[in-house]
Amino acid sequence: LGVIFTLSGSFSKALNELKTKGLRAYFSLKRMVDTKSLTVASHFRLFDSLIVPILTYSCQVWLFESENLKMVANNALLTDPRTSITKISSDPFENIHLKFLKWTLGLSSKATNAICRGDTGRYPLAANAIKQALDYVVRLETLSLSATETMAGHAYIEQQELSLKWYTRLKDLKCALGM
Repeated sequence: LGVIFTLSGSFSKALNELKTKGLRAYFSLKRMVDTKSLTVASHFRLFDSLIVPILTYSCQVWLFESENLKMVANNALLTDPRTSITKISSDPFENIHLKFLKWTLGLSSKATNAICRGDTGRYPLAANAIKQALDYVVRLETLSLSATETMAGHAYIEQQELSLKWYTRLKDLKCALGM
């Protein structure tokens, strides 16, 4: 895996690369697995073990560039549920997740996304990524208090002191979640 860094600080190339790798993993899984021979729970376990780690790789760093996260931080997901569902479903990573759900359930690709979510009880991948990012931040905060000689500790303190974009978006997210 790996993350592509650019001079501009944009993660769009990295996100496109992760999406491509996630799609490859999805099609590889689809080619190897017979849907009739496994339970739905087994399909989910395979997806969560093989594809989700690819799609959420280093999400602690790039997540704050995500449009879905910006909506969460601005409480936009709570204002209009229909718009929220449409926006979440348009995320490229969530699109892979929805394709997988439809394939697992044996539904047409034109089936309603809400049906897939309702029948499976699965949350958007962004929810898992936000949890990972917040867990990472908690780890960084404890690191910065005890071991400032680490590179991660220094970087976190610098983000905090200079109010850089990553840290300000993190603060917005924490406020939106009531943390």
